[in-house]
Amino acid sequence: MDSYFERPDIDKNTLLALMIFIGITVIMVDIPIMMVINLPLWLYLVEIGLIGTIFSIFISYYLIREIKINNGVLEIRFGVFRSKTPIKDIVNIEMKNPPLPALVPGIGYMFNYLVFAFNPTKRFIRIKRKRGVVKEIYFTASNEYQLLSIINTIREETETC
Repeated sequence: MDSYFERPDIDKNTLLALMIFIGITVIMVDIPIMMVINLPLWLYLVEIGLIGTIFSIFISYYLIREIKINNGVLEIRFGVFRSKTPIKDIVNIEMKNPPLPALVPGIGYMFNYLVFAFNPTKRFIRIKRKRGVVKEIYFTASNEYQLLSIINTIREETETC
């Protein structure tokens, strides 16, 4: 049985830019506003904790990214989100870009589709599923054509059996 595994490289410059942006935001905007409004220290600490939590979730999108096909199951991990789709439940697979509102950095979840944007500048692979809450999954891969051929080969093998 064919298998596929991909874990994109971490873009350290993006992570550094994100950390600098959050640091500058806290120093240049947040601290002066807290001083002018004269809010208590505990409220400031709660806000810093919330910013840190959001930052940690956003960073997990860059650190935990992988696409696997193993034992007839396509598994996509993106940060805190995971999608497992049996190859036999895939109705259609094609190269197609998601609807525009979903092209937010990271992940867009709207109505009945899920977007895993590893690299939004590349072509997306769209998978339509038979069942589940999310009917369509869009994601990018480094080697789209190899991934598509492996999925189509496994689909053909399962249909003939």
